[in-house]
Amino acid sequence: MSISRRLISLTLLSGASTLNADTANRIEQIIVSGVRTEQPALNSPAAVSVITREDIERSGALTVAEALRGRAGLQIRDTIGDGGRGVVVSMRGFGENAPNNTLVLVDGRRLNNPTLAGPDLNSVALKDIERIEILQGGAGVLFGDQAVGGVINVITRTPDKAALALEAGGGTHNAERYAASASQRFANGIGVRLSAEQRESDNYRDNNATEYTNALGLLEYNWNDGRVFAELQRIDDDLELPGALPEALARQDRRQSLDWYAQDFADLQTTTWRLGGRYALTPVWSAEMEITERENDGDGYQSAPNTTEMQVASVNPRLVGRFERPAGTATLTLGFDATDSEYLLDIPEFFFQTDFEQEQRDSYAQLVYPLTETVQVSAGARRSEVDDDNRGNDMQNGDGATVTTASIAWYFRPEMRLLLRRDEVLRYASVDENGYTLPGVAFLEPQTGASWEGGLEWFDPRFNGRAMLFDLELDDEILYDPSALGSLAEFGIFGANINLDSSRRRGALLEWRWQALQRLSLGGSYTWTDAEITAGTFDGNEVPYVAQHVGALNTTWDVGRGISAFVEYAYNGSRYALGDDANAYSRIDAEGVLNMALRWASGHWNATLRANNLNDEEYDSLTSVLYGERSVYPAPERTLYLTLGYTL
Repeated sequence: MSISRRLISLTLLSGASTLNADTANRIEQIIVSGVRTEQPALNSPAAVSVITREDIERSGALTVAEALRGRAGLQIRDTIGDGGRGVVVSMRGFGENAPNNTLVLVDGRRLNNPTLAGPDLNSVALKDIERIEILQGGAGVLFGDQAVGGVINVITRTPDKAALALEAGGGTHNAERYAASASQRFANGIGVRLSAEQRESDNYRDNNATEYTNALGLLEYNWNDGRVFAELQRIDDDLELPGALPEALARQDRRQSLDWYAQDFADLQTTTWRLGGRYALTPVWSAEMEITERENDGDGYQSAPNTTEMQVASVNPRLVGRFERPAGTATLTLGFDATDSEYLLDIPEFFFQTDFEQEQRDSYAQLVYPLTETVQVSAGARRSEVDDDNRGNDMQNGDGATVTTASIAWYFRPEMRLLLRRDEVLRYASVDENGYTLPGVAFLEPQTGASWEGGLEWFDPRFNGRAMLFDLELDDEILYDPSALGSLAEFGIFGANINLDSSRRRGALLEWRWQALQRLSLGGSYTWTDAEITAGTFDGNEVPYVAQHVGALNTTWDVGRGISAFVEYAYNGSRYALGDDANAYSRIDAEGVLNMALRWASGHWNATLRANNLNDEEYDSLTSVLYGERSVYPAPERTLYLTLGYTL
């Protein structure tokens, strides 16, 4: 079955390469997520918020999930509660299918998988992160498949000087962590950075111990006209799985794990290598490229022994041109993305095997152009092609789509802009989704749609933020329908992955940061999301596990003498349980969690005490409905963690 679609539309995607000199000097933040190359934050043709290295350190966050929590537009589900492989980030109101509708990148490298498994945020150590960029809304032209609700781009640190850092810490549930990093920049342009981290914990629940090691090495060479680099990373991540608890049993003992799950575990080994660089071809044009390969080898037990093998290889060359125009600088990006994925799942006891290969080939172009000194527009298009090969069943399928984007931004003041943006989005079905469909459906159709957003952004160093409205309409949304008569219905097992005729998400977000005093800053966020199924069996129902109201407040206070305090209150509103597409059960109660960190730094030494769920809120990190029964994963109660560090 081959379906080819051409979607042609106008989109308004803005940015501002036309700033006066005074504003340009005041805005020092550099981001890459707007045009896939480094640029000042104000030049981004999309709404991008940034979590800096300083933000991470002051918050005392121990995982990427903790650093992201409380940011506008994000709803975070941490199934296990340890910030590891069970973390799912939802943007723009996705529930069970959130992992494949939010694109997560590390230096532009995809963490998303060709399966239903979500991006592994556990594969990024906080000590290696320079900043995290959050691009709000669809970005189908710039990033292609899975950039539907938004993009999270983690930017890692590069060697800029001779440095050594050592850390050791421990806390609740017998948690321990040790980390070291060293870097050197030589006068001849060669730079080296090495880092390693080891941590282990019993975690909150029984049968939930974890052991994790992460080693990374980066070698680079910089010269006047460019940079080349090579990077190698190895991760060993062993995790025991406690399983879900029936709601009634969880109320008796939140930490227990049923005997049924006593043998369950999932061990994963990941090896990633990356080569790349950039070169200034002329004063106008520069070339950039990355070549990446990631291999995942897994061994586990869930009802039976299983093994997985996954390989994802990609190459991403692009040309970036910067042209001086009378009103400012125009930026043209021309690129090609090629991704090859292979996935093998083997469960010998059940005589079950999935053997799958997918190839994607995309070409794209985006232009950011200053019409006047205060008005800037952008437009672009991507042509995407995919070939699926189910080698186990000897079935092939080809598909493709064209998506476009456009925007306009008006800088009515040097540090304020009105933004209107429209971006068409695209997602292909994963191997898991294509393997469990309705009878007679071998391959699901691509999910397409249009993402609108508009609003106000302000960039003053003392008071900055954004207020945005958004609307996302999808055709052929790929999701799991638990009531469908799938291929296993004859065995009494219902449900199948389907294409929904249409669905819609709309809402508003507000985020702000105010430097109230020299030593005191206040921040906050609020997101209202109306996520509704607009066709099919559950027409008019809310999307399960999407809260309408999510918000956070935080403050940072520099006490003096090297001491700072961080306090955060994160609120997640009520919602329906995952799998309750019929909205038949009572809503999950809202929860509010108080987190706090105290940090001390003096000379070469620093120490951080982080407290999560300081108010000891009893809530569940995941509630789901399956076969008429609600089950939960209880979230950890109060946890404390102390880290001692030395830098040189």
